[in-house]
Amino acid sequence: MHLKAVKTLLIIFSSYMLLAGLTQAQDLGAPLELERRQAKADMTVTSARLLDDGVVITAEGMMGVYGRVYATYELKAADNSKTHGSVHGNGRGFLADGTFATGTFSGYFSREGSVFTMNNVVLLGDGTQNFDVVIFDAAAKTLTVDAYILK
Repeated sequence: MHLKAVKTLLIIFSSYMLLAGLTQAQDLGAPLELERRQAKADMTVTSARLLDDGVVITAEGMMGVYGRVYATYELKAADNSKTHGSVHGNGRGFLADGTFATGTFSGYFSREGSVFTMNNVVLLGDGTQNFDVVIFDAAAKTLTVDAYILK
């Protein structure tokens, strides 16, 4: 199976699982609550490479349980939209003891002004899964990550 097909299937499956969880929470009358994996992480944006239909953002920073993390976010606009689309990427975390963590993610983004909000399902190399809410402010050159436990 081609990588693009796998990514598409991951997005569809992830979206289905999130919607199923939201539907169940609404049916029970309770809001969906996710537990934080770690405290909010502030990242340093190291580059933003413009594409015809999106942007590739690279960032680095200390992310609690993952140590020093280097991440790449590739945003692609949906149908010539400049306000929403898909996001794919990966990250690598390096801990002081020499161990490292890997992760790949897919999701969707929306933009209001200079602020991009990304909602990603993350599959980590150890089999754990996160739901990350990433806020990138292009004007302020800031990026924050809120990581929540899915598995």
